[in-house]
Amino acid sequence: MTLFALGARLRRIVPLVPILSSHALGIAVASYDGQIVFSLAADRAAVPDLGAPADGIEESLKELRELVG
Repeated sequence: MTLFALGARLRRIVPLVPILSSHALGIAVASYDGQIVFSLAADRAAVPDLGAPADGIEESLKELRELVG
């Protein structure tokens, strides 16, 4: 459902996940207004190629869409 604040439409949300000292990668997922948004945050020293997990998520979602039809 679409949300409004003082008459202005909320167009999108960006989920954020804090990276704690004991974590290398954080993944946040949120759904809003018919869309699902993924957000990744990482310790660059521990995860130098953040594109790899992002690509993995994208590929997995593609596979799920194909299975569902």
